[in-house]
Amino acid sequence: MASISGFSINKGSQNLFEVNPSARCDELRSPGLIFWTIASYIPQYARIIRRQSAEGLSTLYILLGASSGVCAVANILVLPSSQVDMGCCRSNDTYPCIAGLLGMVQVINGVACFWGVMFLYIYYAREEAEAERTGRRPSMASQMRTYRRARKAWFVLFFVFAWALFILLISAIIMHRFPWYAQNWADFLGVLVAALACTQWLPQVFTTWHLGHLGSLSVAMLALSTPSTWIFGFSLISRVGFAGWSAWIVYVLVGTMQLILIGTAIFFAIRDYQHGEPGKNTIETGIQGNAWLDGYSISSEDGGDYEVDAESMIAPDERMSLLDGHDKKGKGTLAAFYGHDRGL
Repeated sequence: MASISGFSINKGSQNLFEVNPSARCDELRSPGLIFWTIASYIPQYARIIRRQSAEGLSTLYILLGASSGVCAVANILVLPSSQVDMGCCRSNDTYPCIAGLLGMVQVINGVACFWGVMFLYIYYAREEAEAERTGRRPSMASQMRTYRRARKAWFVLFFVFAWALFILLISAIIMHRFPWYAQNWADFLGVLVAALACTQWLPQVFTTWHLGHLGSLSVAMLALSTPSTWIFGFSLISRVGFAGWSAWIVYVLVGTMQLILIGTAIFFAIRDYQHGEPGKNTIETGIQGNAWLDGYSISSEDGGDYEVDAESMIAPDERMSLLDGHDKKGKGTLAAFYGHDRGL
């Protein structure tokens, strides 16, 4: 068993029955990783709530991560080696026994933490669009992008719940009707978790680079989770060597993409500092300034215009020419503004 951000991965045929049971029981005595996972997600929750926006979080990152979590939970429940964890109670005292059972809780905890991000993404995507529509407050991004993100949020919610129902239903049928296929199904789910865990970071890297700032993505969360990913990866390399690349390659890929995001955040911080805007749109700032839109009007789809004043909170996340034309008063329209939505 292995974990990426609390998710469990079954490494093919290398199951836990091939491991010394007493060593396995000793390995499960410390539940520290559970608390570390929770602590690493707190900055991400805080950043989304403080900004009251899902801007900067890739929809595909959320979708693939939540789907990967569903497979991880099914994997740990179906895997026959989970019986070994429960069997540790025969040799361990009460507390080590509970800690041993936390092996499964560890996986569920990691999935629950990421689902917390998903629910915040869905809630604030909808809430920000509603606030923009009613005029309660302007959105962080363009009006069209905000509405589009809100529509995608509903799709993410429905798809993930349908996916969870499908995977857990198949798992239940296999466990009760075809238990001899349980290991094969667990192996398949483990491969699926690895594939989704790797690919989920690609759209987030693209979205962050395209926007030119982190948005609601927390670099503190990355800084807390990246070391554990690399530590576990190096420990696997030292145990199985390069010949066992299939066991540790997932951690190397995920850790590399996390480092790319951290490096991107540092690059943005240096860029903003050189432009006299230290901390703007980068590390852990909340509402951004936006004097770049002062004095212009934005054309909505229904033909109406509304003014953007100095107190607007729309973020400069669209690195493009904003104005189709200017009049002598400095007014302009953003008709072309809505035609560029490359964020994933």
